[in-house]
Amino acid sequence: MSGIASSSSPSDVTAAAPTHLNRPIECPRCGYDLRGAVQSWRNACPLQGVCTECGLEFEWSRVHSNATHPWLVEYHWRRRPVRSLLRTLTAICRPKRFWSAVDLADPVHFGPTVYVALLMLALPLILRWIGATTFLLAQTRLTGSWRPWWASSPATATDIMAAALDCSFWVLSPDDTATYYSSDVPWLVVVPQVVLWWFGLAWPLLTALCFVLIPISLRRIRVRPEHIRRIGAYGIVWMMLPLVALAGVEMAALIINAASIWATGREAYGWWNVWLVPLTAGMLPTLPFFFAPFAYWWWAAACHCYLKLPDSRLVAALLTLLSGLIALGGFVLIAESLGAHRWWVDKL
Repeated sequence: MSGIASSSSPSDVTAAAPTHLNRPIECPRCGYDLRGAVQSWRNACPLQGVCTECGLEFEWSRVHSNATHPWLVEYHWRRRPVRSLLRTLTAICRPKRFWSAVDLADPVHFGPTVYVALLMLALPLILRWIGATTFLLAQTRLTGSWRPWWASSPATATDIMAAALDCSFWVLSPDDTATYYSSDVPWLVVVPQVVLWWFGLAWPLLTALCFVLIPISLRRIRVRPEHIRRIGAYGIVWMMLPLVALAGVEMAALIINAASIWATGREAYGWWNVWLVPLTAGMLPTLPFFFAPFAYWWWAAACHCYLKLPDSRLVAALLTLLSGLIALGGFVLIAESLGAHRWWVDKL
């Protein structure tokens, strides 16, 4: 806000004060009531302010402004859903720039961010299902009939779509699973998609939970919980971006293979090679090392550019380490409860 002109008299400010004080004026980071600071103004509204509670330096124009963010999906998901979603996803690819563009004074609308996170969790499966369906349809056209592994009769269109969903989930065919891994290994530790979702979903949520529950976060840093929820929700989107990109490559490869069948009558490459190379159950023990840099990168950018915390890198490193250990421990406990702990440890 440009504020009251510097030539305004004290009486003008006094007369205008009730207008400024008829609603809460809160610190963007900790929520401390700043109306006392407004009452101390004499001749003009300063451009910069400092919260006496948490020490945040802010612009008074952002505190008083009612303007919405120009492109963030949580503000524009009703009027411009596709455009705002694509713009948000593009910005999230560069966490530091994304959190520099989102201000603490922007009100948090948590619901739309949850829908975006759920969409990103489902998108890898959707992309693989499209690719697998296209490929199986091509096989059906080539052979005249196609028989799923669980049926004794030729498949219908519904069977093909169900088989594509099964292939998208399992990544490995039943024969490959029996070849590479013992049949008594539970599905949880055989299906990479489930484990990828576990770390991609649990890690940002656990980081946000650790941030809120650690007493020093609330006593010294004084960050409102809604800001942490915003970081955690968009963190799921960020963590899923590599998996969505990989699923897109796999979908394209399967469609190219299907086009090769339609054009030449033969496959361009083996059906399961696309799945076995990038994601195989033998890589599951290394997944925490894959996700850790992404988790740290995201929270370091958010703590520095968005929350404007001192020692942001140290805070992000400690949160990433603590939440990562909890996520890893949770997966090991689940695997042990299913009798697969020894198998998983052997893969280390």
